Amino acid sequence: MQQHINEGHRWVVDLDLAQFFDRVNHDVLMSLLARRITDRRILTLIRRYLEAACWDGGVVSPRREGTPQGGPLSPLLSNVLLTELDRELERRGHRFCRYADDCNIYVRSKRSRAPDHGQPHPLSGNALAPEDQHGEKAPWIGLGAGAIWVTA
Repeated sequence: MQQHINEGHRWVVDLDLAQFFDRVNHDVLMSLLARRITDRRILTLIRRYLEAACWDGGVVSPRREGTPQGGPLSPLLSNVLLTELDRELERRGHRFCRYADDCNIYVRSKRSRAPDHGQPHPLSGNALAPEDQHGEKAPWIGLGAGAIWVTA
C-alpha cells in the first residue's frame, strides 16, 4: 500500500464484496482447492468445515453456502476463491491491496478512474465500482503523502 502512495496513487477506492462470506459456493471452492490439494482427507475435512451446521436464532440449520466467519480458515479460503479477481485487476492495470473480501484500489486522482471503471467483472457480473453496505457508491478517499493507514 505504501508503495502505491509513494508512487503518486493517493486516491483509494474501498471495494466491498457485499455478503461475500455468506454466499461462497461450496462446490466452486472445493473444485479450486482440488486443483492444488491431492489429499482427499484434507478436502473432506474442509468440506465438513464448510457444511457444518450453524446456530441461527435458536435453531440449528445446515449450511448450504457460505463459510463460517471469524475462524482462521475463512480468509484463507476466500483468498483461494478470489485469486481470479486479483488476476483480473492486475490484467486491467489496477494497483490494489486485497485480503479476504477487503480490497483497496489506488489511483492518481479522483478523476483518473480507469477507462473500464464500472464495467462488469466476469466473475461477479457486478460493476467494479465500490459500494457501501447500503448499495450506494462509496466515497473516494484522498491520502496524503505520509498516510500509512486507511480507515472508513
